[in-house]
Amino acid sequence: MSILQKWVPLTYEAFLDYRLNAATLSAQAIDVVRRRLRGEVVDFGRSGLSKREWVELSAIFDH
Repeated sequence: MSILQKWVPLTYEAFLDYRLNAATLSAQAIDVVRRRLRGEVVDFGRSGLSKREWVELSAIFDH
């Protein structure tokens, strides 16, 4: 257990949740997520994302 975790446990947990283990999405990736939530089938060709970004987005949501 780290000193920081012992000293400020709630802050430490918030850091883990909102920074260390968080995901940041581009505007285009957010658009893909919104479209998928509406039920649209979005594949790589219709996503408007680069291959790298598509792979990263898929790794986040397709588990």
